[in-house]
Amino acid sequence: MKKQFLQYQEIKAENFSLHFCVPTFMLLKYEIANYYNLKEGISFITELFNVTEDFARKRLIHFQNQIQQAKSDEQHRKYMESLYRKAPPYSDETNSILHKLNILLEKKKKGVSL
Repeated sequence: MKKQFLQYQEIKAENFSLHFCVPTFMLLKYEIANYYNLKEGISFITELFNVTEDFARKRLIHFQNQIQQAKSDEQHRKYMESLYRKAPPYSDETNSILHKLNILLEKKKKGVSL
C-alpha cells in the first residue's frame, strides 16, 4: 500500500473518530459554538462525552473550523448570487409547450380521445 494512501486512510479514520465520539449535531444542540474559550469548551466536552482533554481539544478546534467554513461558504454563495442572478428555470416557449402538454395529459386522464 502506498504511503500517501495509508496517510489518507489514517486522516479519514481520525476524522471519523472525532465525529463518532462527539457528534456535530450534539455540539449544536448544546450550543458549544459559543465556546471560543478553548479551556471552557474542552472541559465541557471532556465531561459530557467522556473523552480525553487532547481529544476534546482536537474536536473543538475541528468544530470551530466547521462553523467558520460554513459561514465562509454562505458569504461566498451570497456574493456569487449577487454577481450572477439566477435565471428563471424555463423560457416562455418551454412554459407554453409544458402547458399544452399538461392540457393533453388532463384530456387523456378524462378519457377524451386525441
